Amino acid sequence: MSLKTVLDQHPRLAIPEQMLYDGLRDRPLVYVAAYYTANPAQGMAEAMRAWAELVDLGYLPYVPHTSFLLDVLHPHCPEFWYEYDLGILQRCDLLYVCDDDLTHASDGVRREIKYAVDRNIPVFFGLEGLKFGRN
Repeated sequence: MSLKTVLDQHPRLAIPEQMLYDGLRDRPLVYVAAYYTANPAQGMAEAMRAWAELVDLGYLPYVPHTSFLLDVLHPHCPEFWYEYDLGILQRCDLLYVCDDDLTHASDGVRREIKYAVDRNIPVFFGLEGLKFGRN
């Protein structure tokens, strides 16, 4: 396989490493909303894909699904985690909602959308409107 083929299949490899972390702390903070309860592993995978795309677009994404590791070591009830996540969402510059049927049907995601709308936090359903930074 040629280097060009590898870079075409993995465009992040073509970005110099320094560019991947330069200015990270100054990027807009994005809360990534995706389903969890319906299928935790698949929901986390969807959120992680969105994370990678948002980083490449010049954002600083937060994926609440990653707190499942905290819950393994320091268990709390689901309501604690909902409130914890909303506390982080209120500090974010925008809410990104993964675009799939299970996410759109998720009560937790609906709660996050309502919370963002009530606080005038912009909500995006898809990456088209989020072109920022390098692109």
